[in-house]
Amino acid sequence: MVKKKAVADSTASIEAQADALIVQAEEAQIQQTSLLESPPLESQYSSLLATYVEAKHEQAERIEERLEHLIEKETASLQQDLSDRSKGFFLRPGKRAAMQERIARRQASIERLSSRLEIVREIKEGMGLYSSKIEELAIRKLRSRAPDLAAEWDEQRNALRHRLTMQRKQEQSTHEHGQSRSLSRVHPVD
Repeated sequence: MVKKKAVADSTASIEAQADALIVQAEEAQIQQTSLLESPPLESQYSSLLATYVEAKHEQAERIEERLEHLIEKETASLQQDLSDRSKGFFLRPGKRAAMQERIARRQASIERLSSRLEIVREIKEGMGLYSSKIEELAIRKLRSRAPDLAAEWDEQRNALRHRLTMQRKQEQSTHEHGQSRSLSRVHPVD
């Protein structure tokens, strides 16, 4: 009777373990399915960032082209005004002053547009602290438009940095421990 009870308890224990393994296997299958169905975080982040970088690059190109066009237009108008000024020597003083003012406004406009064009070119071609300025702007846009994805990315990067730091510390500890053992063999402590 005791043997039957021990066998029954053993069987129940084995069945409980089997049930627990089945539950674990089902959970693993669900997890794998969800991983296969959704792209990995790194892939999501990098593809979205690449999209934003491309959009920012195109935006910089459009702004640069518009500014160049405006500068050309203002330069042509200034040239026209300058040629009119030489003809306007015989104008009344009021009209002559208005023409001088228009020329000064056009020159100031060309200078302002040129400085803006330089700023756009610096952004387009310049480098920031860690990456290109265009990429930094795209990262800011990504962080504002997809804060959950950015938070997950930051969490993953921090976990990776932490893991690498721990590995380095462990390697240093193992290395230092090995050195102290070898030193103790060379110089016995009295």
